[in-house]
Amino acid sequence: RRGDTLERALADENWDYISLQQASDYSGMYDKYEPYLEDLIVYVREHATNPHMKLMFHQTWAYAQNSTHQAFPNYGKDQMVMYEGIVDASQRSMETHPELEILIPCGTTIQNGRTTSVGDNWNCDGYHLNVDYGRFAAACTWYESVSGNSVLETSWKPSSVTDDQAVIARTAAHNAVLKPYEVTDMSEY
Repeated sequence: RRGDTLERALADENWDYISLQQASDYSGMYDKYEPYLEDLIVYVREHATNPHMKLMFHQTWAYAQNSTHQAFPNYGKDQMVMYEGIVDASQRSMETHPELEILIPCGTTIQNGRTTSVGDNWNCDGYHLNVDYGRFAAACTWYESVSGNSVLETSWKPSSVTDDQAVIARTAAHNAVLKPYEVTDMSEY
C-alpha cells in the first residue's frame, strides 16, 4: 500500500519466511549488492517479529535476447553474460551471508527452460515472465525450494498451461534446485 514502510510490513505479520532480491537491472552486478544486502539483512532481523523466521534469496533471471530493457546494455545485451553475472552474484551472496538459508534459483530455472523447445520465449516483454508457463516455472521453483518436496511429484497446473509446458516448467525448476548455479541442458524437451 502507498505510504507503507518496510518496518510496518515486517511488523504486520509474524512472517515465517522473508525473501530478498536485487532489482533486475543490477542482478548480475555483485558490486551493486553490498553493503546494501548486509544492511537489509540486519534491518530485517532487527524488525521481524518472528525470531525463527527464515531468510531466502530470490535469484532473478536474465532478460530475453531481444529485450529492450534500459538496463540490458549493462550486460552488453548478452543474455549469457547477464545470467552468469546473476549466478555469480547469487552464489557470492549465499556464501557471504549464511543468514540466507534458502536460495530460490528462478534465474537458473528460466535458463534451463531456454534450452528446450520453448526456446527464448519465457518472457512476455523481454524481462517480465510470461503470464502462463513462465510464472508457473517460477512458482514451481519456489515450491520445491521452500517445501523441499519435488515439484516433479505434483500434478496441478494452471488451465492456461499445456501439459507439455507444465512438464518443461516443473523439470526446469527441479533441475535448478538441484544445480542452482549451472544450466541443465534440456534439449530433449
